[in-house]
Amino acid sequence: MLTKILQMFKLRPKEEEYPLSQKVLIWAVLDGPIYDDDRWVLVVKVTANDDLVITEIFFDNVREAHRFALHIRERDSPIEMILPSDTLIEESDRICLKQQ
Repeated sequence: MLTKILQMFKLRPKEEEYPLSQKVLIWAVLDGPIYDDDRWVLVVKVTANDDLVITEIFFDNVREAHRFALHIRERDSPIEMILPSDTLIEESDRICLKQQ
């Protein structure tokens, strides 16, 4: 799964190819990996639709979650992802020390 995510970062589709898409910038990992309901969670700070949102990204195993977190933490700039426009990015209910 991490390989697929990293490929998405490298292969950024042009906006005209996917007119019903939204650009999401992942700025930071605030917490995680956290084991929750048979999956691993990272709490991240993202910009979506010009709003700064603290949300969650889910992974199948801890190794993928940890590698993705390291990838984000090692970068000086945000990671850009192009997602389908109907992807719902919800605010996280988790309380993180870095949020305060």
